[in-house]
Amino acid sequence: MRQVEIITHPNSRKVQEFVNEFLKKGYEVIEIKSHVTERDFTVMLIYETKNDHNTYKLSLGQQSIVLKEFQSPRGIRFGEKRPDLITIDCHSSFNKKDFGGLIEWLSDLQTALN
Repeated sequence: MRQVEIITHPNSRKVQEFVNEFLKKGYEVIEIKSHVTERDFTVMLIYETKNDHNTYKLSLGQQSIVLKEFQSPRGIRFGEKRPDLITIDCHSSFNKKDFGGLIEWLSDLQTALN
């Protein structure tokens, strides 16, 4: 899946440090664009990711929000309503301890649903 990461900071060294750390993660970078103004330095990285991580999408009708694994679902609303559907795309294997932690977090997600 193609993704975009934008880094902006007034200190060019900070931008370069972030880019270096990002590149160490091993993503397939397709394009790097940069822009400099009087106030800041901006770098845009366009990269490809493998879909090997789990995704958790909470939805209400056409509206949805994707949570990172173990991100708190507290307070998620679409207007006045809570999501009524969760879609899980799982690409992981779990040992007993990790699976138990995931089950606890999924239970928390359940409370966020209407």
